[in-house]
Amino acid sequence: MLHKNIAIAVVGAGPAGLSMAQALHQLGYTNVTVYERSAQDSFDPARAFNVTLAPIGLKAWADLGLTTIQDAAVPLYGQHIFPTPEMMITAPYTPEGNRPFLWSIPRAAIVDTLLEEAKAMGIKIQYGTPFDMQKSDYGLGQPAQVIFGADGYNSPVRKVIGHTHGDSDESLQAQKFVLSYFSMNSTDLPAHVDPHYFHVWPLEDLGITIGGMSIKSGGMNLVVFGPEENLAPFKDLEKRKELLQRMGFTDTMVPHLENDIIIGGLYSGKFGHWSGTDAQGRLLIGIGDATHPITPFIGVGINQAAEDVALMHTLLNAGLSFADAAQRLQAERKPQTDARTEIAEISADNMLNGFSDPLLSQIKDFFYGQGKDLMYYLTEPFERVSVLVSDAPQALKDVHTQDKILGEIKALLITHCTPNAVQDHLEPILKSLFLNEGPIQESWLKPEASTEAIKHDAKALLDRIKQLPRLVF
Repeated sequence: MLHKNIAIAVVGAGPAGLSMAQALHQLGYTNVTVYERSAQDSFDPARAFNVTLAPIGLKAWADLGLTTIQDAAVPLYGQHIFPTPEMMITAPYTPEGNRPFLWSIPRAAIVDTLLEEAKAMGIKIQYGTPFDMQKSDYGLGQPAQVIFGADGYNSPVRKVIGHTHGDSDESLQAQKFVLSYFSMNSTDLPAHVDPHYFHVWPLEDLGITIGGMSIKSGGMNLVVFGPEENLAPFKDLEKRKELLQRMGFTDTMVPHLENDIIIGGLYSGKFGHWSGTDAQGRLLIGIGDATHPITPFIGVGINQAAEDVALMHTLLNAGLSFADAAQRLQAERKPQTDARTEIAEISADNMLNGFSDPLLSQIKDFFYGQGKDLMYYLTEPFERVSVLVSDAPQALKDVHTQDKILGEIKALLITHCTPNAVQDHLEPILKSLFLNEGPIQESWLKPEASTEAIKHDAKALLDRIKQLPRLVF
């Protein structure tokens, strides 16, 4: 059994690394050092891109006693979608629309919050120290028996783990588009910008989509999605100003517009091994994006990192060795992270392709037309479908009621099923419902169907959906 004073290295001083270091400190490990390749120990929250916190991440941090992160975030109650510059659709995240489901926060604000707490605990943080795969001590300058890799999507620690298992072909899946970030720091936002809503501008004529998330200080962080060739013009300052004017913003609201822009690729990956022992007997364990990098998708990535840390804390606290805890971590977490990664990739491809697929186009049109968003359906979906299919028989004949039923079922499948279930069940069901293709021809799409047949088929479909694998966010 390892003693509490063994040397432990945590590579990466981001949210995952700082959380892991504090979890180890709480367990009584006294010789923990965080290594960060950057030479700086602070970041400007106003200049950082925002991330989205979900209940799973906040619960994981709360389980670790790290409750101050939510205090620095803006609660989000839903989305404002602008299909045209003149039209706004309000899409609450919850049926009642009066409680938040997500929280918006600059990534750097999380880092600063965790950094203060880590320093208060006396955790050692060494800056300007990159992890070097080619050096016997990995460039850390001192021996470590256990090394946690919290070093992001292009993790050198993960590559070493792969080598210990003879894996030479592990690679990231690159998405064929880039992101551009820029922030508005003024509290003087346009009237149509509600700081408690996530704003979406799908500018189809430009081939881009813009998302806006509020900053606690009163500004807003904008993210531009699109293929690189469509984003290229907005590297020009004047083009960015024109874009913001079209969205209702003015030049006075963007003091950092000229410099506050980052362009880069998005990557995801599913890797076979999350831990390994090197030739010197050192145990390496990956957490967060180091072992399951994911494209941006309702904040899943950063929340998954918090879940990794919370579970590792639980396993170690139960008396498992680091090696056994690492194996259990992968066994319990990998099915979920793989599923979420695949769904995020699908979501990213959809943004890139502008919902060119006829099936996806119908889904998009339905949600925009109904003033709803997929996140609206993440709470109690089964109960709402049950109510809809149990309505009075005559109401089921009404086309609007049918649309509601179909919308609930679509969202239920999309948000609560694993990719295998999506592939095996979602596509044929949706094609049957909306394109009249496939083996399932639901009777309520047929004018001659009886109300009894409609109700029977709706309930039967609901029962089948309930049996599909669940994907919990």
